[in-house]
Amino acid sequence: MSEEGEVELGLPKSVCIAIPSYREVLPIEQATALVEVVHTLRMKGVKVAIATERGNALIDMARSRIAYKFLTKTDYQKIFWLDDDIIFQPDDFERLLAWSTLYPIVAATYPVRQEPVKFFLRRESEKWKQNEYGLF
Repeated sequence: MSEEGEVELGLPKSVCIAIPSYREVLPIEQATALVEVVHTLRMKGVKVAIATERGNALIDMARSRIAYKFLTKTDYQKIFWLDDDIIFQPDDFERLLAWSTLYPIVAATYPVRQEPVKFFLRRESEKWKQNEYGLF
């Protein structure tokens, strides 16, 4: 446990950050966060690569091409999917990556870009079960 009472999780040995991008541009906030994440992970001994599929309007095909390359041409342990318009905090990225060492699939949602903040989530029931890490 850390000093704040949080459970400290490990990180995988390697991660490929997959970014399909039709527009071929990234927001500066995302680019900045990516630089920080890559630097921090490498300092912690994690091998990091970024895979892109650019200019493909068929996003499903772009994702499939990245997945195929990841599975057949790399030896990376994890693939981390990131849309080309998502603004994120580097700590959130690292936390999701750490949880991926415990669970085969980990996902996060992000708010709609409007006020007040809301999320598009569909629940099968009113009660959500949370685990010890606060995951649903």
